[in-house]
Amino acid sequence: MFLMDKYKQAIQELMRSIKYMIDSRIEHTTKIYNGLILSINGDKANIRINGKDYDIAHYGSFVHNANDIVNVFVPQGNMNLAFYI
Repeated sequence: MFLMDKYKQAIQELMRSIKYMIDSRIEHTTKIYNGLILSINGDKANIRINGKDYDIAHYGSFVHNANDIVNVFVPQGNMNLAFYI
């Protein structure tokens, strides 16, 4: 019985390690969020995403107004590179 407990513990630790590796890789993928435009100032807009406000650059020739919902792209999980269309 003691040996079976050791195998079970080893498998659980292996599964936990694999989950950690997958989660850390997912953080660095491109993500797309829906954001609410709060205000627009030039080529940037103040956009609320998941309860947080960000100043994000506009990309493309689309015209948006305050209270519009837009797609916000976050390349490689880095909000410093985010843009909306």
